[in-house]
Amino acid sequence: SPMAPLTEAGRDGIKAPCLPELLAQQGYETGLFQGATLLFESNHSLLMNAGYETMMGAEDLEPTPFERMNYFGYEARAILEPVSAWLDNLPKDKPFLLTTMTLAPHHDYQLPKGYELRQLHEDETFNRYLNAVAYTDTWIAELLALLEERGLLQQSVVAIVGDHGEAFGEHGRNYHDNVIYQEALHIPMLLMGPGVPKGERLDTPASQLDLLPTLAHLAGFRLDGPADGVNVLAITEAEREAANSRQLVSYCWYERACAALIDWPYKFVHHFGNQPDELFHLIHDPLEQHDLATTQTTRAAAMADALHRRLGR
Repeated sequence: SPMAPLTEAGRDGIKAPCLPELLAQQGYETGLFQGATLLFESNHSLLMNAGYETMMGAEDLEPTPFERMNYFGYEARAILEPVSAWLDNLPKDKPFLLTTMTLAPHHDYQLPKGYELRQLHEDETFNRYLNAVAYTDTWIAELLALLEERGLLQQSVVAIVGDHGEAFGEHGRNYHDNVIYQEALHIPMLLMGPGVPKGERLDTPASQLDLLPTLAHLAGFRLDGPADGVNVLAITEAEREAANSRQLVSYCWYERACAALIDWPYKFVHHFGNQPDELFHLIHDPLEQHDLATTQTTRAAAMADALHRRLGR
């Protein structure tokens, strides 16, 4: 199957304004820094359309003493100094949106020379992946320390979000681009800072689309018009009920390969005729080992109809 077209990176841009554009309109400085190349998959054009004013990728770091992590670019520490310089050059008391993207946990899970591998799993590849996640934790600590040194951390909202999980054969598939199961969809989203309840774990369904309304709320803004996501920190009973009852849709990187609809706690997986569709109960069966599609046919059919209506839009 061909990859889904990257229409958001094209001339027509993104149909709705993204958080960088919205905050820039309110006087924020916006910057994105990553050790990976900005050229892969039209990343530079996509980020421009999202509204970032400053962007830095592998091409902008060269020459650099830091190691290339893999075929995408350099280890995360290569951007610490540019981030530091960007923060120091901001006008005094200027609000900002700083976005960084890490690289180590991406295939093929390489780590800098000299990083001491811990034995976290008996499978060699999965062990490298877990160590790459641990390395990324140390990078996050360094980034937070950089903010704290400048007196910025306590007054900043910090969001740590995965872009996708990774499959290691749980359903006969590896990596992530063509995996619709929870090993690829279930990602971390951690929030901290002013307005975020401390130590609270949300048990409601959430999506990456929720970042925009949630972060806009924490920045003190009200969105003028509807958003695709919801504010996960909604405080009214009606808002919580709306968040709990909504349906979430995911789609594979390849066209007509796989898609899923989550109507919590049920998840319907559609394979476009490549294999039978599936139905799972994510509370009783979080590892998706017991297909209910042939026993709960009415529910499966209703969720299939709902998914096709969403895909049709």
